[in-house]
Amino acid sequence: MMINDMFKDGLATKGQYLHNIILANSNVQVGILWYSIMPEINTAYLNHILIDEHHRGKGFGTTTLEMLQDMLQDCGVKSIGLSVFGKNDGAYRLYKKLGYLETRISMEKIL
Repeated sequence: MMINDMFKDGLATKGQYLHNIILANSNVQVGILWYSIMPEINTAYLNHILIDEHHRGKGFGTTTLEMLQDMLQDCGVKSIGLSVFGKNDGAYRLYKKLGYLETRISMEKIL
């Protein structure tokens, strides 16, 4: 499945934003960012952030999310939601460091 196939109107789908995370001064892609904005409730949702394995632990996730938070706040967004898998310790630590709080816990039983 191609990215354009994921959205009703491809990359022009209203409220959906996809960005490459580019290393400054080198044009090297270090990750991707996908978020949604729901202006009717002043909320955004972080659908996906992925930093390439070779670039993890260098602050790219932190910098990207801080820039996103600033931009969304300037646009009138009041909160950002996200989901994180229980075994993704690195992402969990990053979100906690940036002030994200747990609001729900999802559970599953394998049969």
